[in-house]
Amino acid sequence: PKNITEIGDYAFVWCSKINSINIPASTKKIGNYAFAWCGSLTNITVSSENANFSAENGILFNKDKTTLALYPNGKKENLYVIPKSVKTIAQGAFFASYVKGIDFSNVESIQKDAFFGCESLSDIAFSNTLSEIGSTAFYGCTAITKLDLPKSVTSIGESAFKNCSNLSSISLPGGISQIGDGAFANCNSLIADVYPGSYSELYVGNNNVKFQVVADVFLNNAQIVFDQKPVIINNRTLVPIRKICEALDLTVDWDETSQTAIITKGSTSIKIQINSTTVYKDNKSVTIDVPAQLIGNRTLVPVRAVSELFNITVEWDSENSRVMLQK
Repeated sequence: PKNITEIGDYAFVWCSKINSINIPASTKKIGNYAFAWCGSLTNITVSSENANFSAENGILFNKDKTTLALYPNGKKENLYVIPKSVKTIAQGAFFASYVKGIDFSNVESIQKDAFFGCESLSDIAFSNTLSEIGSTAFYGCTAITKLDLPKSVTSIGESAFKNCSNLSSISLPGGISQIGDGAFANCNSLIADVYPGSYSELYVGNNNVKFQVVADVFLNNAQIVFDQKPVIINNRTLVPIRKICEALDLTVDWDETSQTAIITKGSTSIKIQINSTTVYKDNKSVTIDVPAQLIGNRTLVPVRAVSELFNITVEWDSENSRVMLQK
């Protein structure tokens, strides 16, 4: 009706035959989950005279498009790029939708139930402005396998990733100061990357979440980006061998029989064997305290030992959990 002012919570829930909705100029409020499980709904339009809401490509926003209010339940996209004006994903906005990929652009807050039950959602590109992930925001998103949260995230709500049964890896930034109860409940394959001394390390340790302690590595003040996170073992940072050698202009060869990496630069050569604390530099033995190791089918080497053997300066920035290399 053209004179309707409010659509209440759950007003059209399970109305499976609705395929289009027009919001009239008079509507001032739309309740939570008003169109939940409307599996045929693909298009929402809004009167241009409405002072509270707007629509773009069939998706509902507040008037100035700073909040994404509702993504139609029946809309099926491989990738949806959220408009750059949007700062907030409203409560239940994508509830049980079929979207497969999301680019969060400039989003700062993902509210409660925003992607609850999105079983097709697998590809997520978080924004570097994101600070808050609300309670049950990604509950039951069973297609998600890996998440790299940006450093801007400070809080994760209760049960935020509960029942994401295929989630095997998540990177938890060091600036997180709050994680709600059961945030990773029933994520039985999960191994979380946490920074030493962080709130996240304390949380996962107290909540039976498998984890590994990680660090960042910088060369000449620029971060080296690894496809597998550097890990800290016995207070030593181990890094994927090929990427660190590439960054330091070193050549690396691999002897499969002896499980030994041969790293060279000019006339200098070092041999470092998996699980051995003896390294050979130009055929002279050197003892290191943590050996190279195979982790996730990748060879990781102690970054300090390798760097110093090639006369590269190494410092530890404890405040930011960073290895700082200078050459």
